[in-house]
Amino acid sequence: YPFKYHSQVGHNLKKASCFVLALTVYSTLVALLPVFGLNKNVIHYPNTWCMFDFRDRTPEGRFVVYLSFLNIVIALLIIVVANAAVAMRIRQPKTNKRQQTVKTISSTHSNREPECKERHMQVQFTKLTVSVAVGLTFCWLLFAIRILTNQLDVWMDDNIDFIAARLMTFNSVINPLLYIAICKPYRKGCWVILRKILHYLTCTGVKKLDMTLAEAVA
Repeated sequence: YPFKYHSQVGHNLKKASCFVLALTVYSTLVALLPVFGLNKNVIHYPNTWCMFDFRDRTPEGRFVVYLSFLNIVIALLIIVVANAAVAMRIRQPKTNKRQQTVKTISSTHSNREPECKERHMQVQFTKLTVSVAVGLTFCWLLFAIRILTNQLDVWMDDNIDFIAARLMTFNSVINPLLYIAICKPYRKGCWVILRKILHYLTCTGVKKLDMTLAEAVA
């Protein structure tokens, strides 16, 4: 929960470190299940990508398939619920502010600028995290559904499986694009880089901007 990191974690990283370590161990064990003989990694249509066999009908194979399906669904649910909580947390101060009265004019003027800046940063952060969560859910949901349908032997279609796998991997590609689309500093930084590239490709025909990358994203 990003707006409560300091109160929940603070300078004591033991809780976060234990959680990351436990998650790493669990993910490693799940990834190694085919190596241990539960299910197996196979080449899928059109023979361009390799993953566990989600059509395995053996008890051990089904255990891996259903476990993978549950892992994806639970992760997506956590992401959706967490981002919904963040969005509601952003709306709360605005609602409370309408209900409160201003005590003194001097205190209002002295605190307005830092509060507005912090509020703006929180709104931008929320837009970014919610957009990334929506993109991740969109890219991974079809793959989770295909795992289940293949195991239940319904809606069998190799082409849809291929599309689902491509969407799953495409998630890593769209994240930088979302950063650029939503965050103005990222857009300015990309524009600086693009102008500099065009400046040298055109033999200084295109004038580069009079600012550094650090100044653009500041």
